[in-house]
Amino acid sequence: MLDWFAVAGFVLSNMVTGVIGNRADVIFCQCWQQIYERLRQGGRPVNHDLQRAIRKALLQATFCLLSDALKELGVDVQNLLSRFWYRLPFAQPKDEATRWLWRAYEELSRELRQVPQAEYVPPSSVADTQLASLLQPQWLTAQERAKELRERLVNEWLRELGERFGEPPEDFVRRMREGWQVSETGERVDWFDLVCAFFTYEVKHNQVVANIVQAKLLAGLTVDGQPLGEQLIDYLERSFAPVLNRLDDLRQQINELQREQKEAFEAIWERLDEIVATLLPMRETQQAMQSLLSD
Repeated sequence: MLDWFAVAGFVLSNMVTGVIGNRADVIFCQCWQQIYERLRQGGRPVNHDLQRAIRKALLQATFCLLSDALKELGVDVQNLLSRFWYRLPFAQPKDEATRWLWRAYEELSRELRQVPQAEYVPPSSVADTQLASLLQPQWLTAQERAKELRERLVNEWLRELGERFGEPPEDFVRRMREGWQVSETGERVDWFDLVCAFFTYEVKHNQVVANIVQAKLLAGLTVDGQPLGEQLIDYLERSFAPVLNRLDDLRQQINELQREQKEAFEAIWERLDEIVATLLPMRETQQAMQSLLSD
């Protein structure tokens, strides 16, 4: 399984490069040195919550990709009847690519529901070595460094998916590497950006994770005399505003449904992260919720 420690490092270091911008990555290395040491010294009490937040963001971003890819192939993962149908042995998709996408969606769906109970996994020596390699200046700009971080995470995640489900379809690989266009909205989406956006959402709404990032990993760090933590939050909210706003709207809608349909809310709660991860337009979200409530 892809080491959460490596993912956390790639995501956090990429966020730092976003704040630094086009300046030389020697500035990045100065900040990363301290973040890296704090990650290593965090121990189980701190890193367990960070591990779960990172894994959740990784899975949710992949759900976005899988959901859109399946929709284009005629499989509506938000339709309960459709999902039940494709679970029947005789109703499995005929073509190999669709079967791979469907199997990955179903199995990762189960994993996502289990993330809150996931056991702590200590960082591996391989992940530690990968992150330590970021400490040395490469005489690039921070933005050039960010491109390398994206490629490394994509490659590692594709390797894990390949080991679990077999070789991914070419279209899936292309979407992960190059992004894709959402059919309903026409917007261009980048998988790595979604990982960062979902992690940002977790920092925004999970106070424990927010404290880890702000008070432990970034505490006392400055860029141009300003606290790195404050600059980072401002950068993330600007960069991922469309996704964060949509998730906030969906969160409010679910809270409203909770008040109106208390008895049926457990059914929604079981699939909350999965529904959020698909980033449905508001009209489709309402339809999905109503379907759940009437099930």
